[in-house]
Amino acid sequence: RYDQLMSLGWKVLIPVNLAWILLVAGVRTVVLNEDSRMIALAITGIIVVGALAIWMRFDTVNQRRKEARKAQVEAEFEELSNEPTAGGFPVPPLDLPHYHGVSRP
Repeated sequence: RYDQLMSLGWKVLIPVNLAWILLVAGVRTVVLNEDSRMIALAITGIIVVGALAIWMRFDTVNQRRKEARKAQVEAEFEELSNEPTAGGFPVPPLDLPHYHGVSRP
């Protein structure tokens, strides 16, 4: 679906692209200003490890949110399944006073 594709683009692809642009710009700046490639590799490694740590942290947070939402939906389903009007047309109880004396077909 289009909305899922846009969600992927805004939440994943654009931030990854911006991080990649910053990484490439940083590496090029270090390489052009310093003759030491070891410094450039160290900085790149630190950035990559930091980005992976942040990504794993957010992935864990998102997983917890999904689990909490799933538990909430299941609890709501259990609560609603006990109601007579759950998921359908509301039906009045058949033992109301104005039903007494009415014959059933």
